[in-house]
Amino acid sequence: MLFLESFGHSNNKTLLLQKAYHVLKPGGILYIKDLFKREHPNEEDGKKIDRIIAEIDKAYSYHVADLYEVLKTIRQLNFILIFVKTPEVKTEEFEHLTISNDFQNLFNIAKIISWEDYVFPIDFYELKVMKPPFDLNKEKHLYFLNRPEDADLK
Repeated sequence: MLFLESFGHSNNKTLLLQKAYHVLKPGGILYIKDLFKREHPNEEDGKKIDRIIAEIDKAYSYHVADLYEVLKTIRQLNFILIFVKTPEVKTEEFEHLTISNDFQNLFNIAKIISWEDYVFPIDFYELKVMKPPFDLNKEKHLYFLNRPEDADLK
C-alpha cells in the first residue's frame, strides 16, 4: 500500500493507519512518503513553523503530520518498522526549487518575505512498515521471524 504525498490529506492519521493495517495481508508493506512537521528548534522558530504549517494546511486542504505521532500509532498497531529516512534526491536533476516559492507568492500562501527570517517548516520522510507475517496474539514472542530473508534464523 502506497501513500505518495497523499498521507497528509487525511485529517485522522490514526484511523487511516488502522484501516491500512486491517486491509493489508500478513507480511504486507505500507510505504509513506510525505511531509512531516519539523521539530521546533526553539520557541521563536516554533511559532514560525506553526504559522507556516497552518497556512499550508489551509491552502492545500492538508494536515501536515507529526512524525512522532505517526510512529507512535505505527508501533501501537504492531507494524514492524523497516525504515524511516529522508528521500534520496539528486538536486541537480530536480526541478528548480523557486517554482514552489513563486507559486506561494502568487497565491499568498506561506509567502517568503525574507530568507533571513524564514524557517523551513517541514521535513520530508519515507516510512516503510510491514504488517507482521504472523498472528501477534498467538506468537507475541516473534518480531521479524517468518520474513523470507530471516528464514535462516529459524
